[in-house]
Amino acid sequence: MKYPKKIVISSKAKNKVLILVFSLFTLAGFFNLHPAKAIEYGGLGIYPNASEVDEKNPLTKSWFIYTLEPGEVKKGKVVIVNTSNELVELEVYPVDAVTTKDGAFAPEPKDKKKIGVGAWTTLAESEISLASKETKTIDFVIEVPEDAEVGDQMGAIIMQNKELSSGPAESGLRIATRVGVRMYITIPGDIIKELEFKEFTQKTENKIVIFSSTFVNKGNVRIRLKGNIEITDVFGEVVDTLNIPEREVFPNKTITIPVEWNPEALLGGEFKAQALVIYGSNRSLAQELTFSIPFLKQFAAISSFASIGTGVAIGFIVSAIVMTGLYLALKKKLRK
Repeated sequence: MKYPKKIVISSKAKNKVLILVFSLFTLAGFFNLHPAKAIEYGGLGIYPNASEVDEKNPLTKSWFIYTLEPGEVKKGKVVIVNTSNELVELEVYPVDAVTTKDGAFAPEPKDKKKIGVGAWTTLAESEISLASKETKTIDFVIEVPEDAEVGDQMGAIIMQNKELSSGPAESGLRIATRVGVRMYITIPGDIIKELEFKEFTQKTENKIVIFSSTFVNKGNVRIRLKGNIEITDVFGEVVDTLNIPEREVFPNKTITIPVEWNPEALLGGEFKAQALVIYGSNRSLAQELTFSIPFLKQFAAISSFASIGTGVAIGFIVSAIVMTGLYLALKKKLRK
């Protein structure tokens, strides 16, 4: 399994040391929404305590997923493990989270003002030390405000190296690892699940066709979608089918999902692409467009070869006519 990596670059005025912060989350990859196991990176792991797991929802093995009423208080436990051979000093803290323009889960920085799940969550400990191979469970409390809006909220619990240095400061490079676990909280009420398929476009770059599908969540809960793009030629024959990767769209958010197609096996021509996405209880949305791609090198080579062949043939015919004329003229002269 590949885990995503987010790099944040900053500088310290005192020693002008460059800091790289790697952020990873137990989400089976930022884009893959299938159940994940506990993430471990750089000798650090984090995951929900066994008491948090709902066997009916495999995702709870990797994420905190709650349905909480306004004003409700929920206690939970997060497990942190050090699988390295060294002692580690860690900071542990909650943050809010957002989604990127293409639907990826993205936790906010530590110093970003918290107004949602990050503000509602309080950890029993904010700094811990873990010996080699040691595992520690930290209690936390979620206090939902009385005026919390109906719908979905998201955040994360993050752990980060307390000591940012991974080597001597003289090297000019310090590396910190941020590892975290997702938190989803649904506030029940008048749930609205409405998705708009706003736009379906196509462009070609370096002979690669890029389809872009734009979706808007007009409801108040997150919507998970998946689908495909079917490409047909002018005769209605299916030439290829592309998967639209599974994504989540959060309330009042817009995402655009790009899908690439390499038509190198085709000579070119006119095509139609139909995008179909499924969400909710088998709800579907579709859009289509027509486009053309230029004839590719293979066809150009054939055309060039044909042109050369035609030129040679014409030259041969002209030469034959000239030779025949000379022969007849010579024959007539000899007769005299």
